[in-house]
Amino acid sequence: MSLYSWVARFWACIFFIVGIVFWLEPLHTAQTLTFLANILGLSGNIVAPGGTLWHVLSISLMATIPVCAWQSAANPLQIGTYYGLLVAKSVSTISFLSLAYWIAPAWILCGFGDAFVAFTLWWSRRKSFGKTTLPNIPFARKYEGIGPFYEVWFGEIEIAPQQAFWFHYE
Repeated sequence: MSLYSWVARFWACIFFIVGIVFWLEPLHTAQTLTFLANILGLSGNIVAPGGTLWHVLSISLMATIPVCAWQSAANPLQIGTYYGLLVAKSVSTISFLSLAYWIAPAWILCGFGDAFVAFTLWWSRRKSFGKTTLPNIPFARKYEGIGPFYEVWFGEIEIAPQQAFWFHYE
C-alpha cells in the first residue's frame, strides 16, 4: 500500500468518527473545539448548533469526505476523488479562516485542521507518485519538448474547390 493510500484511509476513518460525533452531538463537538482553541490562546467560541440547515449540510459533507478518501485510497490513480478531497478541504480552510477574521479567532483551529488534512493528502500523493498525478495512459504524449517537429500526411478528402480535409499522423 502506498503512503498516499495509507494517509487517505487514515483521514477517511478520522472523518467517519468525527462525522458521527458531530451528527449526534454538534454542541458538544463545538464546545470541545472551543476548549482546545482557547487552550491555544485563540479567543471566541466555535458555534455549531444542531437542527439547522447548516448542520444537515455539514453532515452531508462529513459523510462524503470519508467515502471519497476511502475510494481515493483504493484507486489512487483515479484523480477525480483526490481533487474532490483537495477542493473540499481547501474551501473549508478558506471558510474557517474567514470566520476567524470576521467572527472569532477560535475558528483558526478548524482552518488549521483542514489545511493540515489537505497538505498531508497532497504531500503523501506527491511522495507516492512523484510530481505527475496523471495515470500512465498508453496513448498519451510522452515527448515533453515543443512539438511537433514533423507531420506525416496520409489522406485527403476534397470538400470543395480549393478546400480539403486532411488526415494526418504525428
